[in-house]
Amino acid sequence: MLPYNTVAHLIGPHRIRNMRVDVTALVTHKTRTLLIEAPAGPETVFAMDRIVDCLARELSMDPA
Repeated sequence: MLPYNTVAHLIGPHRIRNMRVDVTALVTHKTRTLLIEAPAGPETVFAMDRIVDCLARELSMDPA
């Protein structure tokens, strides 16, 4: 469920005509030790920040 939620929330308010997402999920027997109120929230923010950084570097722009 986490990869689906991450992708579903990834684009936010942006319109993206063509998008491809490759997901690799890992399942372990370890349980989480904290409460997650918004599944995929931290993962989505990390992915979007990484995308913005990469695009800014490609375009020679400040990521901010």
